[in-house]
Amino acid sequence: MEKEVVVPIALLIVSFMLRLAIAVQGIHGTDVIAHVNGSRSLLLTGSPYCIASYNYPLLYSVLQLASILVFG
Repeated sequence: MEKEVVVPIALLIVSFMLRLAIAVQGIHGTDVIAHVNGSRSLLLTGSPYCIASYNYPLLYSVLQLASILVFG
């Protein structure tokens, strides 16, 4: 594979591994409902800000949604 493909795939894998490591520790805090609602809004409308009160960066809701879809 070319370097242009390997580097983004490696970063994606490392990001998901880090996300999983954080998720299994249960250290989400008290705003977990806001994150779930933002991910649900992202899934239904394409934006975490449409039907949820979501005050976090878009990338976090994308990673959250990917984790929910992959790991349940």
